[in-house]
Amino acid sequence: MHMLEPEKVRSPEAINNIEDNYVSLSTSPANPFTGTLQIPYSGLITRSLSPSLAERLGLDATTRGDVIVDIIPGSPAERLGMRTLNMTRTGSVEEIIASRGDIILAVDGSTSFTTKYRNIEQYIFENKRVGENITLSVLRDGQLKDIEMTIEAMPRFLWYENKDEGIRMKYPSDWIVVNGQSMAGEVVHFHSMERSSISNVPVANVSIIKHPSMSNDTSMALGSVVNNSIKIFRILDINITSLDNSPAYSSIYYDYSQKGNTQKVLTVFAERDSQLYSVDFSAILTRYDDYLPFAREMIKSIQFVG
Repeated sequence: MHMLEPEKVRSPEAINNIEDNYVSLSTSPANPFTGTLQIPYSGLITRSLSPSLAERLGLDATTRGDVIVDIIPGSPAERLGMRTLNMTRTGSVEEIIASRGDIILAVDGSTSFTTKYRNIEQYIFENKRVGENITLSVLRDGQLKDIEMTIEAMPRFLWYENKDEGIRMKYPSDWIVVNGQSMAGEVVHFHSMERSSISNVPVANVSIIKHPSMSNDTSMALGSVVNNSIKIFRILDINITSLDNSPAYSSIYYDYSQKGNTQKVLTVFAERDSQLYSVDFSAILTRYDDYLPFAREMIKSIQFVG
C-alpha cells in the first residue's frame, strides 16, 4: 500500500516557506494545473532507524540511519530501484515481513543527517535544489552501496495506490493523505493544507468510502445509499455519470450538519465487482469552486486495478 503522509515529510515551518522559496506558479482559474512546484523531491518516505528496530534487522543497536518505508510511484527513488522495508502493524504490534529494504546510512558522504534532521526528506528539502545530485549510501542485503540521485521538482499531482483495495488515483502533491480511519468503510482521506480561519478544519476534502453490500441490484443499492446519504441536506443536483468506465451516480448538495461551517459536497457512487464505493469531495461554501477543478482531476484519475 502506498500511504504518503506529507506532514511527516515537511515540517510546518518549511510548509509556510514553500511559496516564498520554491513555488513558481502561473495558475489561473481556467487552468489550475499550470506552473511548476520547484520543491526538491526524491519520492522517499522514511523513518529513523531506532535502536530496537536496528536490532530486529540484525544490526548493532548503535547503528543510525533512515529506513525506507514507502516510495512514491513514478518518483526518482522508484526509477532507481530503491527498496522499502516491508512491515505490517496489528494494533500496537509492528511486524517486519521482510528485511530487504534499503537503509540509508549516509548522505553526501556524511552521517550527520541522522542527528541534524528529522529524516532524509527534511535534509533534501533544506539543502537541495531541483536538478542537484545527492549521494545516498545505503545498506542493502548486508552490502554497502552508493546510489546517486538527481533531485527533481515535485509534480503538481502524485499517485496514491492501495493494493489491498485495488484503487489507484492522483492527488495534489501539497495535500495531506490519511489512511481511512475517520469513518466506517473509509479507504483513504485527502485534505488540503489550507484550513478554515473560523473552524480550523481543512478547507477541502476528498474521501473514498467502501459501502456495505445492500442489494444484488446495483441501481437499487446506489439509489438507496444516495437517498440515505443526502436526505438531511439540501440537494442541488443528481446525475448519471461514470467512474473508471463504470456506471455511476453523482450528487451535489449543501451540508449544514456542521454549525457555522456550511459545506458544498460532490459525491460520486459507483459499483465495481459487486462492491459499492463513493467518492466524496467537500469544501467550505466560499472555496468550493476554487478546489473543484482539483477534485475533478482526482475523481477522473481513479482506477480500479487488480
